[in-house]
Amino acid sequence: MENKIKKSVAILLAHIIKIDDRNIEKEAPLFCKLMEMDFGTNAKESEAFLKQILEESYDLDEHIAIINHALCD
Repeated sequence: MENKIKKSVAILLAHIIKIDDRNIEKEAPLFCKLMEMDFGTNAKESEAFLKQILEESYDLDEHIAIINHALCD
């Protein structure tokens, strides 16, 4: 379950970066820091994860539901 939450949080953060047309290189350090603080993911892994998420399609509603479910439990 933790991997699903980790992926969902990462997708939500990446989605914000994507829809606001933010500079990925500028936002990557903050993304990496948040992923490290919350999930213990190192910066290299987080940055690769961010780039992967930005290139693939995802169902935002599904990931919001996963986060919501985790917060309720």
